[in-house]
Amino acid sequence: MTETTQYTIRQARPADIAAMSAAESSAGQLFRSVAGYEWIAQSEGHSESAFGKFIMNGNAWVVADRENIPAGFILVSNLGAGLHIDELSVAGAQQGQGLGRQLIERVKNVALARGCSALTLTTFREVAWNRPYYERLGFELCDVSRLPALKAILQKEADYGLQLSDRCAMVYRFF
Repeated sequence: MTETTQYTIRQARPADIAAMSAAESSAGQLFRSVAGYEWIAQSEGHSESAFGKFIMNGNAWVVADRENIPAGFILVSNLGAGLHIDELSVAGAQQGQGLGRQLIERVKNVALARGCSALTLTTFREVAWNRPYYERLGFELCDVSRLPALKAILQKEADYGLQLSDRCAMVYRFF
């Protein structure tokens, strides 16, 4: 576990799923202010079974408060020689405290320990708390034409209703 000032980062447990879902819903409310993507604030998010799979596979971490209630989480999956961040969410009331950055740092350490060469994600190009945020954390835009697995993830997002022109793939390289 990693201690922060008021929060602890630890692997997620099945008992955390309800709080993870609440954090996801709360974080999604930021999209009410993004023209064309207001609907994301109303979307259902991950199912209990989807959260459960990430937890069972050891690919979910939470940042929990002093009462051990998750205020945010990060979900990852294996992707080639690296890890892929499937989702990072921090509840609205806890945003701006560096909790998302700390979750990403935890996953960077996990990726290194697993021998991964990179950490990838997909995100919105122009949403302030997306691409610009990840660039500040050392991620770079990447060309998916040479990365079919990332290209497939972007296509799946387009099938969900996201505009491909608004999305991008990013990579953090360890070596």
